[in-house]
Amino acid sequence: MYQELLREELPLWPLWWGSSPSSFDHTFIMSAGLNWHLFDTMDIAKHSTGQVVHVATSLMPGAIFWGFCSEQMNIPGVPKPNFFADDFVTAGVIGGTRIGYIYSWAWDGTAEDDFAAAVQELTERQQVEALILDFRFNEGGSISAPFRGLGALFDHPVPTLGMDERKTPSNHFDMKSIFPPSVFNQDFEDWFHAKRARTSYAGPIAVLVGPGAISAGDFSALWSTFLPRVRTFGKPTSMAVGFPTQPFLGTKLDLGPDWFRTRVAETNSWLVGSPRDFLIHSEFPVDEPVWLQPDDVANGQDTVVNAAVKWLNQQLGH
Repeated sequence: MYQELLREELPLWPLWWGSSPSSFDHTFIMSAGLNWHLFDTMDIAKHSTGQVVHVATSLMPGAIFWGFCSEQMNIPGVPKPNFFADDFVTAGVIGGTRIGYIYSWAWDGTAEDDFAAAVQELTERQQVEALILDFRFNEGGSISAPFRGLGALFDHPVPTLGMDERKTPSNHFDMKSIFPPSVFNQDFEDWFHAKRARTSYAGPIAVLVGPGAISAGDFSALWSTFLPRVRTFGKPTSMAVGFPTQPFLGTKLDLGPDWFRTRVAETNSWLVGSPRDFLIHSEFPVDEPVWLQPDDVANGQDTVVNAAVKWLNQQLGH
């Protein structure tokens, strides 16, 4: 019903709005529990019986400010981050395998150091045979935070994308360069020229992506697709690959007092080799489209992880 709600201009609360068309649609599914106040009844389909029950929303305990849902099942041997304690990166080895696994739920706080440490721990100390980077849920943060960890996995410097900004506030199509591709190289040095302890990883890497990744979460997912032995699984990310009305750009758009808290993208990104093919409103190129299935969830299985593990085992000859 969300298109009807939009036409009526009712106030909706999202997890966050996706830039890509498929992620925009997915946002409304993710946000169903946040907008119960617009309805008298919530219909819930029971998986075990197929029965649809009609539950009165008056039974809800109160307003829900933000319904956290990462859409990730528990993986044996891999602890999840403690999001509300500002713990955003955790890692481990999937039980019964030699596959390393890293969650990244944001690029804030100590995430940069934690992610780099997790990559080093799994690839150098534990020497896992393969690696899964789970970016299905990542609320963004510092755009440079994933550089050190991702850079340690590349076997040579790789240019990835560039970024343009609006030349004038009044023209949506008049753009100029703000960051050339050299700024976003996946390299053996970070932005502060600190040498890395390792310069490559030979094992196959599965990257899990989804609509719960936004902003810097979009960027880290895109950069990971340039890894030498990589395959992506899941759904497109939000593709919010631009900076929205941020003063540090020096060209903040004045939207006027009637647009309080409204933000407009001042920049847009493009892949190396396609400088005018902007990525906002595009679809993230997922190699293997797959998402959680009710039967798997009922049995405690993660459909996306299972698909990634199957591919990794094929690459390893298992």
